[in-house]
Amino acid sequence: MLLQPELPSHIESWKLPDAHIPRLSFEDSTSESRIPTLHDDHFVQDWATWYEWRKLERESPVALRMDVVLTVYHLLTKVLGVVSTSQHAAKSRRKLNIHFVGAEKELNIIPLFSELALLIPNTDIVMTFFGPACKRLRDIAAAKIYAGSLATKSTVFSYTAPSVLGGSTLNIKISGLNRYGLEATDDRPDALISENAGLFAYTTWQLVYHFAAKSGIPWGITEYSMMEALEYEGHMWQHLAIQGLEMTFQSGGCSREEFERGIATASRAHARGADINPFMRPGLMSSRFPTPKVYNGYVLRVC
Repeated sequence: MLLQPELPSHIESWKLPDAHIPRLSFEDSTSESRIPTLHDDHFVQDWATWYEWRKLERESPVALRMDVVLTVYHLLTKVLGVVSTSQHAAKSRRKLNIHFVGAEKELNIIPLFSELALLIPNTDIVMTFFGPACKRLRDIAAAKIYAGSLATKSTVFSYTAPSVLGGSTLNIKISGLNRYGLEATDDRPDALISENAGLFAYTTWQLVYHFAAKSGIPWGITEYSMMEALEYEGHMWQHLAIQGLEMTFQSGGCSREEFERGIATASRAHARGADINPFMRPGLMSSRFPTPKVYNGYVLRVC
């Protein structure tokens, strides 16, 4: 999709009846009645309230894609608490910088993240995607055949919400960095987000943890199963994180202040409880394991 010079329209992309589509544009007469209201902090809290807010028929299958976006919203507002959607908190213009680490399939649904601008009013949101898939995309886009494609641009997608919903803006970027946390980034995020992370499946997550812990940046994730989430709640990840921080400090990779802050964060980490994600994707994953697995099934705060 991002190797094209432009994206298809939002309506065309869904390939669904209009009543089943969460519209992003409300300018024509037929869509005026579909514009959502400026909601308060506690209204959109699960699939039922989101469908009601978006004036969608419950038969609409969009939850099978929108779980990715609504999970980001839930992590930012409820799990990490880095932004509030209350009308009082949104009276003055705000900025929100998000790093989405470990992006893969999410690169195929970039326009859907516009929903964040509707849900979080009066905010200028910048969202940058990181991960090996992002680097591969940027490397492919560098070929002459893809000159002028969206993936070659510094901002691959932009959206502005209607003024009656707070007029928030969303700008999405894709990073060409190879390993997040090992290479320096140009900006400090307000939050890190990772979905369906598999913390114990990939050792590279330790680099992300070290970066977040020593920098004091909140990091929220989802896991497929409660078993994986509970593994994090135990002391195994805590032990690995502290061991890695010690090695980083001894090799000169961080200052004593960063090291002590990271150790303090790791020591508290086991107390951050996992919880069921109200915006998990409907349906179970196919799995050879006896425990049920669900895309974006469980949320927890790592840092």
